[in-house]
Amino acid sequence: MKLLIKGFLFRIIYTIAGFLVSLLIAKLAGVSSFGILSLMIVNGAFIQIITGLGTDAAIVWHGVSTEMEDKNRIFSIAVYTALLQFLLFVIAAFLFFRVTSKTILSGEHGNTFFYIELLYFTGLILTEKYTAL
Repeated sequence: MKLLIKGFLFRIIYTIAGFLVSLLIAKLAGVSSFGILSLMIVNGAFIQIITGLGTDAAIVWHGVSTEMEDKNRIFSIAVYTALLQFLLFVIAAFLFFRVTSKTILSGEHGNTFFYIELLYFTGLILTEKYTAL
């Protein structure tokens, strides 16, 4: 029971801290920059789900399976699927930029945001794969 209460309190504190950090970022960034950041986060999460092709769940499933004895193989699968996911994102982002002259995550003009989005999505992929392992 103590563990349940500790987990609940941790979740509440984590949520409050996240909310306060969001308020701080909104205040420092201003309305338009915070809107672009929010759009990048939402679109990044959506595209991550699509380009992930369910591999995160497969990594978790096979990672805890007793049938898979070689855990290094799970790591290799995670690395290869991360590379595939990155490649799918780069192709989609490049095609979207060529057709609309806007970046795929934030909808901004110019290639400055393209590199920022590429860096953000790479971090998102690595975080998801690490969490799955």
